[in-house]
Amino acid sequence: MSDEVAPLIVNKGELARMLRVSAPTIDTMISDGCPVAAGGSNGVPYEFDFYRVRTWREERDARRAEEEQTRQQRINAAQAEMFGGQQLAPQGIGDIRETLEAERLAIIVSKQKSELIARDDVRNDYAAMFGVVRQHVLGWATSLGRLAGLTPDQQKEADRLARSMLVAMHGQIKDPALRPPLTDDAL
Repeated sequence: MSDEVAPLIVNKGELARMLRVSAPTIDTMISDGCPVAAGGSNGVPYEFDFYRVRTWREERDARRAEEEQTRQQRINAAQAEMFGGQQLAPQGIGDIRETLEAERLAIIVSKQKSELIARDDVRNDYAAMFGVVRQHVLGWATSLGRLAGLTPDQQKEADRLARSMLVAMHGQIKDPALRPPLTDDAL
């Protein structure tokens, strides 16, 4: 790439900023063979051709990735040899994390779709909730009769309205199989 583009000469600090790394990382790169345009000894500051360094770094990273892939293949071959063709683990911890994250997300989506809640659990929850609401609503009619001094006929009407409201609420549960039993005793 440096053949196609005029060199861009930078110092060590500028190179670190351009590559978004620290100055000690640049020192490590130099010891790993990073091309230096000039300087670097006896008080003479380093100078780098940014494009040559970038190309060197890309090639180095590609080489390291290839070496790691070869290393993983050798590990897998050794495992297969030791354990009769079975691998003990996926390609690496990253694969395990990806698999676990995918499973976690699938569970979250399933919960959001209510696919993981057992029908009996929903039915029991509705029955418990309806029981509490029924208790309160019927209690309101009785309390209203006592506090407001309703006549027996007015008390019966308040009770009828409360029970009518409970029947209407019961009907709002879309799936009849999920509705709690509704008997005269329950109302």
